[in-house]
Amino acid sequence: MASTIDYPNELSTVLFVGRCNWNCGFCYNTNLVAEKDIDFDKDILPKLLKRKKFINKVVVSGGEISCYYNEA
Repeated sequence: MASTIDYPNELSTVLFVGRCNWNCGFCYNTNLVAEKDIDFDKDILPKLLKRKKFINKVVVSGGEISCYYNEA
């Protein structure tokens, strides 16, 4: 998704991430709540590199950071 709202006068790509346990009534990304982990190098980076001539910024939105942890 592209946006000019997050950075006025700049074109940005918006990445919506999932994995959230809050279940907020106002959430507009409920379809992402149960999303599994995303492999950034495989799933996201190639798409960003294809758009690098057109976008100036990347916005990461959504998700609950405490849902992510490193299982050692």
